[in-house]
Amino acid sequence: MVDDPKITLHDYLKHITMLSTGSLVLIATFLEKIFADPKGKCCVAISLIAFALSVLFALLAQTMLLHFESRSTDAPQNWADTVGGFAMIGVWLTFGIGIISFLIFVLMNL
Repeated sequence: MVDDPKITLHDYLKHITMLSTGSLVLIATFLEKIFADPKGKCCVAISLIAFALSVLFALLAQTMLLHFESRSTDAPQNWADTVGGFAMIGVWLTFGIGIISFLIFVLMNL
């Protein structure tokens, strides 16, 4: 068990960023090689955009986390807490949309 929840959150965001970036690379690299005449190309476009947004939201959340760590007080600062919260919601939504969209694409092409 980790004593500092900020470290856990930072690691979590690093893993989401790594998964999203890896998904972008794999989809872009193997799309034409795996599927000769793919159906539902719009699902791939949605997936790529969602993974790219997931990376951006994760970077924003990590930046807000660094801001939290640099504070000398535990009192919340409204703008940083709000931006950090929206960034986390954005990470979850866009990563989930990316996974679901790519899953739909794969199922359409089986």
